[in-house]
Amino acid sequence: MDPFTKNESNRSSGLLLLGFVLFVCGSLSLILSMVGVELVVFKWIEVLSFPFNLITKLAILLSGLVLAYLGSMDREQQ
Repeated sequence: MDPFTKNESNRSSGLLLLGFVLFVCGSLSLILSMVGVELVVFKWIEVLSFPFNLITKLAILLSGLVLAYLGSMDREQQ
C-alpha cells in the first residue's frame, strides 16, 4: 500500500467521524429543543431568533449527513 492510499483512508475515516458527530449533535439538539432543554455546546445558537435557530440546527444536521456520506464513499467509484 502506498502512502497516498493510506492518507486517503485516514481522510475518509476522519470525514466519516466528523459527519457522524455533527449529525448526532444536530439531531440531539433538535430533539432536546422540542422538550425545552438546551445543549451547553449550542448555547450560542439559542440566542438567535426561532427561524434562524432552527435553520442553523438543520444545517448542522444536514452537513453531518453530507460529510458522513462523503467519508463512506469509495474513492475509486468517483
